[in-house]
Amino acid sequence: MNPSILQLEHYAFLSVEVRCNPVAEFDRIPQGYSIEDVKFTLKQIERDEDEDGDTTIIQLRVQSNPESKDKEGSLSNFYEIDVEAIAYISFSDSAPERYKSVKETADKIKVINGANILYGVVRDRVDSITSSMLWGRVILPLATFDKVEKTVDTSESDN
Repeated sequence: MNPSILQLEHYAFLSVEVRCNPVAEFDRIPQGYSIEDVKFTLKQIERDEDEDGDTTIIQLRVQSNPESKDKEGSLSNFYEIDVEAIAYISFSDSAPERYKSVKETADKIKVINGANILYGVVRDRVDSITSSMLWGRVILPLATFDKVEKTVDTSESDN
């Protein structure tokens, strides 16, 4: 095993909402959900120039997809899920300079890999919360973010 070139400095949940539909009309509790049942929004939050330039902040929002509600066995028939989380990702000391030297490449590496890490954290939280709910545990489908284009949030923060 090799050490990762990335470091998860911190993560936090911005919001966690899980609502159960108590009147879902299905004979069985579904065992798995497809990626079409989930909606993702991924943002890279730009930081001020004077802050640490090595750390990238990503924000991931994971929702049950309301557009799949008409599909039998769809996640949206049983639960309304809306979770937002944020992560601070940087390169570890062992990361080769070639990954850090071009900002666009460095950001892409941190955003894609950071999103995968953060999605695992979100999956775990949703699993934990739903395990004691009416329709049972939701294990969100696996996903990778290598083809997701980042959205840069350039809005002014309220801080």
